[in-house]
This record gives sequence, structure tokens and C-alpha cells, in this order.
Amino acid sequence: MIYLVPDMNAEVIPGKSAAGFELGILFDDFIKQIEYKKFESRHDYDPKFEKKGVWGIFHRDEMTFNLDHINEITCKWGNSIRLVFDMNESGKLIWIYLYEGYKGKLLNRLGIGDRLDSVKDEFDFEIYLTLSVTTKYKDLVNIADKYKHIKDWAIIFTKLDETCSLGNMLNMKLYTGEPLSYTTSGQNVPNDIEVINEQRLAKLLLGGKS
Repeated sequence: MIYLVPDMNAEVIPGKSAAGFELGILFDDFIKQIEYKKFESRHDYDPKFEKKGVWGIFHRDEMTFNLDHINEITCKWGNSIRLVFDMNESGKLIWIYLYEGYKGKLLNRLGIGDRLDSVKDEFDFEIYLTLSVTTKYKDLVNIADKYKHIKDWAIIFTKLDETCSLGNMLNMKLYTGEPLSYTTSGQNVPNDIEVINEQRLAKLLLGGKS
């Protein structure tokens, strides 16, 4: 049997496909075509399995701080590709993450590691830094420092449903001097994305109800 492996040179088509996989494919169909090994968590996965043609699979099934049910399966290929299937939505592929080592390009111009702002004026798009509110402040600073050479960007904070400690949102706004734009508080995109409401944010930071 010939097992399914990623196409490391496939074009990145926003909202549609990357690495040879299309958003919306079903996990039950995908798993029949791959060689894999199950792990308890993504931290147990050894990237060396990629050389053996083996995917690492992890199942996350838990309730969030806001009692939302997260039921998703992550399929990892080395350190280069991560596919996330939403098992609450018939096992559909909802996210394709690409990392260093992936050779395909976005818009036939941009590859992993290329400067996004190099084509900003040509394509007229906005740049956002997406940060998890559950990340430690020191790590947030290290991430934000990589954006210092880019002009005109904004911050999106995710996982507001997984913690009640939101002080780092204000800390990062003060540290970077860049605006806060959106927050996310769940797995249902785009329904769980909200524009930053300064009054609501102030109440949350002060421990009040939203």
C-alpha cells in the first residue's frame, strides 16, 4: 500500500488547501490512507517519525474554562506540518499549520521565513500578530520582538475562554505600542471572533462580568 504523505512543495491557497490537503476533508477518510502512531500528547511526538513516513496523532477532548467542548484530533508530520480535525464537526479538517521546512509558497511569492511586509503594499492587506492569552509574558515579549521591523500591525488575542488571567493583553499593548484588534474565545471560526471592545475589556481586567 502507498501511504499518503504531504506535498512539501504544494502551493498555499488561502481558505482552501496546502501541502496537498483540502480543508473540509474528513478524518475517517484521511486516516485510512496514512501510516500513523498515536500519542498521549503532542509533546510525546518525535519528529524523526517523519523520516519513517509516519504521522503522529493526538486526540484532545476536554472542556474549556467557558465550558465549551473541544474535541479535535491533530495529525503532525515532523516539525513542518500540523493538520487539525474538528471531531465536533463530523471530523472535518479545519486548520492546516505550516512551519519551517515547508517549501510551498503563498501567492506564488511568499514562503516560510519570507518577509510578509515585503509585499504588503502590492497586495493591500493587514498584518496581525496572533497571541494566546495563556502564554507567559516573557514568551509573549520574545514573540513580539520579532515583529519590531514591521510597520502598521495589530494584535489578536486567542483562548480567552481558557483563562481568567487577562492582564497580559494590556501589558502587550503597552509593550508594543500596537493596537489590540480582535479576540477569540472558542473553536467556532468566525463566530467566536470579536472586535476588541475597550469597555468590556476593562471590566474583564478588573474582574467584572462582561
